[in-house]
Amino acid sequence: MMRNQGCNQVLRPVWRGAKHNIKKKKETGMSGRHSLVALAVGLALAGPAQAQLLISEYLEGSGNNKAVELSNLGSDLVDLSQYRLALYANGKPISESPTNSLALQGTLAPGATLVLANPSASSEILAKANRTSGNLVFNGDDALVLYRGSEIVDSFGQVGVDPGTAWVSGGVSTLDMTLRRKATVTTGRTDATAPFDPALEYVAAPKDDASGLGCSGDGPCDGTQPPAFVCPVDQLVPVPAIQGPGTSSPLVPAGKFESEQAYATRGVVTQVVSGLYKGFFIQDEQGDGDPATSDGLFVYSTKANAAIVPGAEVCVSGKVKEYFNQTQLNADELVVTRPLGAIPAAVDLLPVAGESLSQLLERHEGMQIRLVPGSSLVVTRNFSFDYDGKRNNLVLAYGAPLIKSTQKFAAMSEEASNWALRNQQNQLVVETDAKAPDGVLPWFPGFNAEDGYLRIGDKLNGLEGALGYSYNLFRLVASNRIDASQIDHSGWDRVETPELAEAGDLRVASFNVLNFFTTVVGGDANPTGSNRGALTVAEFELQRTKIVSAITRLNADVVGLMEIENNGYGDNSAIANLVAALNAAQPDEADHYRWIASPDGKPIGTDAITVGLIYRPAKVTPEGAASLIALPVQQAEAVDASGKPVTINQGMRESLVQRFSSPKGDAPLTLVVNHLKSKGSACFEDYPDYATADPLDGQGHCNALRVSAAKVLGEHLKDLAGDLLLIGDMNAYGMEDPIRVLTDYDPAAQSRQIMSASFTTLAGQPFEESGSALGKGYGLINLNTRFHGTDTYSYSYEGELGNLDHALANPSLAAKVIGIEDWHINSAESNFFEYGTKYSGQLAKSEGPFSASDHDPVLVAIQYPLPPAGVLSLESAAANVEEGNTLALSVARRDGSYGEVSVSYRIAYGSADANDVAPLTGTLHWAAGQSDSQTISIPVKSDTLREGDETFTLELFDASGATLGEQHQTLVTIKDKLAPSTISLARASLTVNEGQWFAEIPLVRSGDLSKPARARVDLDGVTARWGLDFLPWFGQSVSWAAGEGGSKSVKVLIIDDWFVEPTEQFKVSLAALQGGQPGNLQETRVDILDNDKSWWPFGRH
Repeated sequence: MMRNQGCNQVLRPVWRGAKHNIKKKKETGMSGRHSLVALAVGLALAGPAQAQLLISEYLEGSGNNKAVELSNLGSDLVDLSQYRLALYANGKPISESPTNSLALQGTLAPGATLVLANPSASSEILAKANRTSGNLVFNGDDALVLYRGSEIVDSFGQVGVDPGTAWVSGGVSTLDMTLRRKATVTTGRTDATAPFDPALEYVAAPKDDASGLGCSGDGPCDGTQPPAFVCPVDQLVPVPAIQGPGTSSPLVPAGKFESEQAYATRGVVTQVVSGLYKGFFIQDEQGDGDPATSDGLFVYSTKANAAIVPGAEVCVSGKVKEYFNQTQLNADELVVTRPLGAIPAAVDLLPVAGESLSQLLERHEGMQIRLVPGSSLVVTRNFSFDYDGKRNNLVLAYGAPLIKSTQKFAAMSEEASNWALRNQQNQLVVETDAKAPDGVLPWFPGFNAEDGYLRIGDKLNGLEGALGYSYNLFRLVASNRIDASQIDHSGWDRVETPELAEAGDLRVASFNVLNFFTTVVGGDANPTGSNRGALTVAEFELQRTKIVSAITRLNADVVGLMEIENNGYGDNSAIANLVAALNAAQPDEADHYRWIASPDGKPIGTDAITVGLIYRPAKVTPEGAASLIALPVQQAEAVDASGKPVTINQGMRESLVQRFSSPKGDAPLTLVVNHLKSKGSACFEDYPDYATADPLDGQGHCNALRVSAAKVLGEHLKDLAGDLLLIGDMNAYGMEDPIRVLTDYDPAAQSRQIMSASFTTLAGQPFEESGSALGKGYGLINLNTRFHGTDTYSYSYEGELGNLDHALANPSLAAKVIGIEDWHINSAESNFFEYGTKYSGQLAKSEGPFSASDHDPVLVAIQYPLPPAGVLSLESAAANVEEGNTLALSVARRDGSYGEVSVSYRIAYGSADANDVAPLTGTLHWAAGQSDSQTISIPVKSDTLREGDETFTLELFDASGATLGEQHQTLVTIKDKLAPSTISLARASLTVNEGQWFAEIPLVRSGDLSKPARARVDLDGVTARWGLDFLPWFGQSVSWAAGEGGSKSVKVLIIDDWFVEPTEQFKVSLAALQGGQPGNLQETRVDILDNDKSWWPFGRH
């Protein structure tokens, strides 16, 4: 099927308004007027005999002065009865019958002319006419087509386009002028719908000038021939000098499109082209060694010359042109200077650091190039039918495939505009000169669906060709062949099964099945009676086989379908047919599907296609019947660019809603399947420019109507309880307005407001007469963006990738989603492998899932939480235990008892160590359903040391099956087991000198210090005498406050006398104690050492 930007899009040219460069180029006239017939006949002598009829003169003058001259440029007699001249007036499309048609009669000899005129033309015109017809009533804005049977052999003007009054170019007009075909033009314009530039192939004569009729175009009537061209070897301009280092030739003045004079150059022919381009490519054999200037050049020429072949050296002369940015030389004169030689080798296309693709290609324009791994060019548009060029091609991009600007950035933002421009400049089209048969890839003859496939992201290593420029893009005109071994799929290859195919408790998929219709197998009728799907039984069976292959590999439990025929739910319906095929392909009944019917069991709405929903009863159970959400319809009157009134009546497919119970007893899931309005439809906001321009915001047509649909969906679902998932083909990329409205749009955060559509109704009632600004988004979560960022895709259009297919979840469901996957079985593939045979010729198809549609399926994996297993926690943050006792700590299982659980425990030492409590580890176990607390016992050692309080920590770790609570540690304090309060003397003996004045007698309090204590001592002489040798100093008591312990002293005065004495003693004894008991040492003996000398007068022994 045709691949469109969004489903069901009306096709229009991609490069709107741009001239098609593969038309014939404007030529510089040869010196004098040379006969078209003489030139054509002379050239024909070098080749096989031919019969060629061409429009050679056109006269559009006063009143009925209308005439057309036809010339036989071939070498054989022309049977005119095979030809007709058709008139398409006022832009009438070629798909319709012509306004009028003139069948020709008789024969026309080689070199002869046939003049057709209006019977009311002037006598001068009628005198030269061979035949008159009232059908010759054209004006300057009408197109003429010369047919041989159904084949177009020549044309004048552009069919399907009304230029206003005339086609005008360079002083040449189709109104009030006589136009004569240039002698250098020897082939017809076979693309009658291509843009028409009259100055390219015609020279102008005055109004009503009939002097040249019968003389074959702009040639003279005397049959004279032009002089032979001689190559001016002393005046040649090398090809690199013509190309220059910039984007245009230095020989073309600024602001102009062609040089002011003719230049001659010489080069070796690398490729001759007559289809995509008209002429040949040449390359300078030596080059200039400057990588900034190309050594190749395209030469435009319509002169048939059998001697111009690859390897021949030619000398050409003509003006240098910048023809829509392609530097070329329009050959007025040429001569072969060397018949045959070596073809210059292709140059590896290798970028330098920081160089853009357009810069790289510009400096190789016209050259033979080769793609190599270092070129870093990958497929961004796969091989398929180009509806604009009516031929097959593909597109390469530098570095990576191109992501659509509005997939990454908000529409109309500076970032989106810059990205769109970047994408436009980052493309290289791969073409062949001749239009190949449908489905044939000339440069890759091994192209097939199984092992010779191409995918987006591939590299085409070894492909060679000439580098041209047309349609505003560089084009590689392939000249060699490559095989499958040269196709590099690295990183982008096929994935046979989605990564999420076995993930989660429930899998939900969205899949656009590309017009799955049962018309050709006797299916029930849809509301329109039309068939948009397979045209034959063989096509249908292939389509169904591929879709079944894809869905079975998806392994989704619920699948939302788009583009399935809207023909109800009977045995002959499309959805019944698909479900029967799916179940037949899966032997396990647990994998079988059923479908969800509409509320009334009838087709949904009036469109030919609808949305559908299938599910596996073994996995989910519907809760109640399905419902529908009606979406807005736009009905309005608009005016097109020509001022003609247009009636707008754009409906939208209703969304299908079904609620399912959770397979794990969790919140129910509400699934909404959507297919919003296509980007190719015509809505009120798209006029008056619908037919001539794409919307500037890059969001395609009918964007405002899709915004209205998003608004209705958001309002309808915003208060829904439970889990919610919106899936489907939204026909909007990831950052386009409808998706932003449903997700995180914030009008306060940007200057551009999102607007809904005008003139809308909802369920038959007025909805919005004028479009309104949207408020904050509805808060759904784009699952693809959450998991993978913005660079995701499910669809490819014109070489750009993005997601048209979405999965949007409310926060409660998003928390349960464990993954989302765009399974790239379709968007990355060539659409020639789809089920349809149109445009694919005899190409063999595959029954596998690849190219089952043009949209990728989207797969969402949901993991429901298990019933709570509980939280394991210690019941105390802190605990005390006295030395010598056992501590019991409880571990609780709270907030759930699902399944078996366990937790390990261990001791972590603090100030306490293994001398205080032994190392302890272990594991506690709870059975399923068990929730009572368990106890950990910790024995604490006892000692007689005075240590004070010490600590350690009991901690839980490595919880299995349950959650470890915040309270997973208990700080344990070991309380020291204290002796009774004890007071004792600290020393058994003490020695003092007689002259040191004082003796301090220490007492020590230990044990229980919780209360105050007091001690009094007695002093008793032994050999020392009380009052002569010692005396108490201010009392004989000491005190300790509560909590106070340790040492305190009683002071004793030591009396220094003059007598020589031996050592003397006294003793200090505990006498009275309060708040303590006597300790082990209750007496201290004090020795007083004498300090007197014998020579002292008072000394004594």
